[in-house]
Amino acid sequence: MREDIKLKKRLIKFFIWLIIIIFVIKIISVLTVWYYSHLGNKLAINKINGKTVFSQNLGDLVAVIEDNMFNEQVTHKEDTSKVTKSQKHSIEVKVSNCNSNSEYYVTYNVNNTENNVKLEKNKNNTIDIDLEEAKNDISINVKRDNEVIDSWNNTIYYYEPYKKQFLDELSSKGVQVHYRDGNWENVDKTGDMLIDSGVKYVRADFILRDKKIKLNNYNFSYYDKWIKKVSNNNIKIIAILNMGGEFFGDDMKINSNEDIEKAVSFAKKIAERYPQIVDYEILNEPNLGTKYYNYVGYTSDEYIAWYSNLIQNVSTELKKINPDINVMTGSLATINNNDTEINLRYDTFFNKIINQGTYKYTDTISYHPYDWNNISKQNEKIYDTIEKVNNIFNNAGGFIKQAVTEYGIASYNNNKVTEDIQASKLVQQTVITDFENADKAILYNFWNVGTDANNIEHNFGLLNNDGTPKKSYYAMKNYYENTNGAVYIGKVDIKEGLEAHVYDKDGKPVIIAWAEDNQNNIELNYKDFNAKDLYGKAILADNNKKITITSSPVYLYDVDYSYFYKAISKTAVEKYNKFKEKFSTELGNIPDILTEINQTQNYIYTVREREAQKLQQETSILAMEKHYNIGMLILNAYKDGKINCDATKISSMLDMLNNIGESYKNLVIVSTNNTINSNMNDLENVNVYQNIMEKTESEINDVSNLIKNSSEVEFIYPRKILEFGIEKYRKAQYVNKLTEQNDIKGGILAGENLNAELLVTWAKEFANIQINKYIDNYINENPVTITYSEQNLTNKDITARIETNADIDVINNSKSKEYIFKENGTFVFEYEIKGRKLSIQAIVNNIDKTSPQILGIKEGQKYQEGVTPQIIDENLSEIKLIKDGEEVKDYKQNTKITQEGVYQLTVKDKAGNETTVNFIIIYPEDERYQIKDKKVTNIKAGTQIKKLKEKLQISGNYNIKRNNKELKETEKVATGDILETQDSEKYILIVKGDVNKDGEVNIKDVVKMRKYLLVKNNLDENEKLAADTDLDGKDINIKDLIKMRIIILAGK
Repeated sequence: MREDIKLKKRLIKFFIWLIIIIFVIKIISVLTVWYYSHLGNKLAINKINGKTVFSQNLGDLVAVIEDNMFNEQVTHKEDTSKVTKSQKHSIEVKVSNCNSNSEYYVTYNVNNTENNVKLEKNKNNTIDIDLEEAKNDISINVKRDNEVIDSWNNTIYYYEPYKKQFLDELSSKGVQVHYRDGNWENVDKTGDMLIDSGVKYVRADFILRDKKIKLNNYNFSYYDKWIKKVSNNNIKIIAILNMGGEFFGDDMKINSNEDIEKAVSFAKKIAERYPQIVDYEILNEPNLGTKYYNYVGYTSDEYIAWYSNLIQNVSTELKKINPDINVMTGSLATINNNDTEINLRYDTFFNKIINQGTYKYTDTISYHPYDWNNISKQNEKIYDTIEKVNNIFNNAGGFIKQAVTEYGIASYNNNKVTEDIQASKLVQQTVITDFENADKAILYNFWNVGTDANNIEHNFGLLNNDGTPKKSYYAMKNYYENTNGAVYIGKVDIKEGLEAHVYDKDGKPVIIAWAEDNQNNIELNYKDFNAKDLYGKAILADNNKKITITSSPVYLYDVDYSYFYKAISKTAVEKYNKFKEKFSTELGNIPDILTEINQTQNYIYTVREREAQKLQQETSILAMEKHYNIGMLILNAYKDGKINCDATKISSMLDMLNNIGESYKNLVIVSTNNTINSNMNDLENVNVYQNIMEKTESEINDVSNLIKNSSEVEFIYPRKILEFGIEKYRKAQYVNKLTEQNDIKGGILAGENLNAELLVTWAKEFANIQINKYIDNYINENPVTITYSEQNLTNKDITARIETNADIDVINNSKSKEYIFKENGTFVFEYEIKGRKLSIQAIVNNIDKTSPQILGIKEGQKYQEGVTPQIIDENLSEIKLIKDGEEVKDYKQNTKITQEGVYQLTVKDKAGNETTVNFIIIYPEDERYQIKDKKVTNIKAGTQIKKLKEKLQISGNYNIKRNNKELKETEKVATGDILETQDSEKYILIVKGDVNKDGEVNIKDVVKMRKYLLVKNNLDENEKLAADTDLDGKDINIKDLIKMRIIILAGK
């Protein structure tokens, strides 16, 4: 009874408290309804046992509470991050207030794979969920026996960070990032995933567009942050100088000298602040305008001229800061529409800037060969675009690196491109950039810039806008792990319809293959290789031991070594055919070169037939040298004038040959054992490589100095060839210094160094040819001649002098430009012009220092008969005969002279030499004395008394007196002396010519006679008789004077 009373009391108490509680709850419910009715009717949100409950009033909440007041409570904790690098995802689950008769479980499903874990009651249970490297869609159910008492879903993106690969630091693959202020990509959000992806380059813009920007106070703070992060993780940067906009005026273009100064200043600021950045793109897609913003691209010739000027100035100034800076020209959108005022086709733009002379200032050209067409026949557009650009710049001379600085495909609805398709095509197109030997390949984009699934611009990223990875992120990371540090070898034929590319990865062939047509899958027998899919997951054979390859690329491992040789052979043979077709005219003018080319092509064709055994390294080196010798044959033909083309065409030919040469370099790489690794020959082989490297470096220095010391020659093409060689050498040098070993190391070292050496040889030969052609032109434009101080015949010394406008150095003749000829002869001037030793011969044959010869007469000779002078000289200019003081008119050479007289014969030659002969013709006279009228005449002057007496025929004795004084026997007779006989007869003696009666005939007598001829009154009779020298008995005249002169000269 008491027990019943107690029970009743307890029940009453219980119901009283229950009524109180319900009343309180109802009051609160009323107040809550009033509260929400006045404050917008907002929802109350509660979570019970993991379930989210929404109620507008506490009545509903009460019902829930009543339903669960005596049920289990489930709590759980887990990492809320959407992206993780941890393969295990941990969840802590606790079920409280458990039913002792039940079992509790967690069932979780990850990507449709289910797992069960039994829980301990009323305790924290840790569940580790293994994640796939992908997007993991996780559903979790907490069960009591078979009843779900709680559940929730989660999505977690797991990725393994990229694993370091041998030589991956030399990879040229990267992505576009938009690390800017504002709402753009944030390095804190995506930076780690960027670093973990395996990219080795990022392309980012440095913006100078807003007119509010102060150039002198440019805000680099955000750039500093992200650049430090990526640089510290060995990721290189391509800086886009994104300049334009309102900063440069209403037309938003750089089209004045002032604009260029601003642009150069901006570029220099970046280069000086970030010395780790060595790659620069000038503007982005300058050939593209937009009607939406009323913006016209750089489309007119004037705009393109300013663009070219910008390239030249930026390149020049940046290289002053760092000579290794690489300036990229172009960054063009590869639109194929017709040229308009707003847009230019990429090929039109490239050709225009080449014509503007931009080629020589360009290290690399860049462009954006997008191919986002989702069609069955894949990648035709990207192949076609790259081939066209290759051809444009090959025609310009080649040896320009090509960077694909944007390519990609967006995963968006309108084009029906799924994430899988995007991932497949990105891998395909990246492989194609390797096939086309692109220097860089930069994917656009790392991050979706928006969230609109129907907007193409929003969906190019490898990451979603929220930072979660898309399938393309996993696919590209897998591609980078397979190819970074690898050497691309070439395409290989495996099966029709299958596109397959071979890489040398750590000394082993790896093949990336896909179906060319996405509507035509390819089956392969699954043997002699292992396969993984686009994301790195193993592919299993089907029941028929086959695998099916779709348009989604697969990786084939452990394939036969012969695939190296097959790929090398196929690639080289196809390129040889293109080379011969393109340059058929030029090659046809070079003797035997086609035979040489066909021999090398036939050899490389046979390489594909090799089995797995490696080719000997020495054999591959000889093959590579033989191939590059074709280039030397072309250069020699150019030097010898056998090819009628300019240097641009020669460089184009060498460029294509060098492209073929990549296959020969690969032949060396795959045929070289990594002897550096051998335990026996480490030091010896290292020394061998070091010696080879030093030789190459020496050759590079020689050619560099050759070009440097010939600054007046414009070495556009040899310089670019040399730069290619230097880049190859630097890669070999880098590999040589690595302590890390790898099976590909020795091959890369040998192949790159040999490639460098052969290119440097080309550059040297080409440079020498251009130097010689420059010197030839210089000499032709500034000819060296010899002038002579006298051109006519001369008897003087002649000075020969080198004359030229050229800069000349005489290296003989005491370095004098003058040589004095004292006689006829030759002299060779040896001289240098621009380092070339030359000579020129001076010839003098107009010196004549030999006087004419006069034969037949002698100087001072007296002739008693006529004479015929004989004159000997080849260059007579004048003959002059003077007789008795007067010139004989019209005297001819070899004419006999017969008249008595005093002669002077003068002969001159054209050189001015002169010979004079004085002679006398005086016929024998009657020397008998004439006695008439007591006068004895015709006495010769100088006759002594004794001689007179002997000759005078007068009988008897006589004496001779002068002035009554008898003369001695030895004294000379004079006019007027008296001969007196013994009979006292007297005779007056007359000496012929002795007019002044001194017994001599001389000038005094001549003077006296001349006076007589003038005045006629100064001579007496005897003197007149003396003056009658011609004994004609006539009055004194000029004949007597002449005769007297002859007498005087004859007496001498």
